[in-house]
Amino acid sequence: MQNIVKPTWMFITALIFLIIFQFSGTWIYIDGDDATSIAYHVLGRNISMQPPYSPYQGMMDKLLGLLPSEEPTLRTVAFGITRLASILMVILILVLVFDWLQESGRQYSPSLRAIISVVLLLAAPELFYLGLVYSPTMVAMCFVLLAHLLIKQIVASQALSKTRHVFGTGISIILFGVGVAFRWNVLAYGLVIATNILFSHLNTESFSNRLKFVISWSILAVTTSFLLISISGYGFSNIQEKFETILYVINQTGTSSVGNSSFQEVLMRMFLTLSPLLSPVFGIAILIGIIRMVKDHNPLGYTFLAGFLSILPWIRSGVPKFIITALPVLVLAFAFGLDTFLTYFHGAHKTVACGLLSLGLLLPGFIGI
Repeated sequence: MQNIVKPTWMFITALIFLIIFQFSGTWIYIDGDDATSIAYHVLGRNISMQPPYSPYQGMMDKLLGLLPSEEPTLRTVAFGITRLASILMVILILVLVFDWLQESGRQYSPSLRAIISVVLLLAAPELFYLGLVYSPTMVAMCFVLLAHLLIKQIVASQALSKTRHVFGTGISIILFGVGVAFRWNVLAYGLVIATNILFSHLNTESFSNRLKFVISWSILAVTTSFLLISISGYGFSNIQEKFETILYVINQTGTSSVGNSSFQEVLMRMFLTLSPLLSPVFGIAILIGIIRMVKDHNPLGYTFLAGFLSILPWIRSGVPKFIITALPVLVLAFAFGLDTFLTYFHGAHKTVACGLLSLGLLLPGFIGI
């Protein structure tokens, strides 16, 4: 991971987040979910008086359970953790994406990485919005991304001893399980990790050995996830009940709320709800990136497909946190698309292209998205 040696882009990314949070962030409840989550702890964690908001964020409740039952303290810590986690999540995604681009033969200077980072934040303001509310999903994604980066480095390294290989693999499995316990839906990100390991050209093992490793890692990761969910206070019956509830919710809200809606209406509602994420520049760059991956027969295309499949059951809801497990591969396609756009034009044409890109990034901020 050479891209963390000169972390200028990391500081710039973190600074932009901090500026946004300073001027736009509040330390008050944004919606009922925030208040309900904290109320459980404020009222003495007495289930008969106030049950937890939801079992699917049980590990976050365990973490907040270490704090005294004081509303200002709980609220401040909960919002603070979310905001720090949202910054770290974006940085980890960019570390992963820059590694992927490097594997594909693209070498980026620190300044170009900073440009890509800034353009990403301008093109997808939803990344800021996700950190403005209390959301254990941000914490969960940080853990599974760390697991991904770790196992990715392990399978690509030929210098590791067997002991370190086994130890590192075990740590990645535990990190993944902890992430799932913080928010159950990030379990779907395991499909992205497994596909990336299986089709990575940096993995010199035979395909059959890679497949065996991926199956073993996946089984252990899922088992560890269930174990840690159990430690957070919930069992299989809770998982089944909550899964059925989520299926009900996504068919009652968002894009699925009107049963007689046409396909075009459903599609329009979905994109309108997701517009802070799928802005015109972000969406066009993703499309260009997909075309480039297909044209180049890039094995990362399989990883992108896995990320898309992981959110397919939830995408109609139009709820960003339900499709967050696809965010790393969406940023991957975005980076490929932006790279293609910037390298295609030269001279005066490039100046015009950069001007149009700047206009596309800034215009939504003036007219609203």
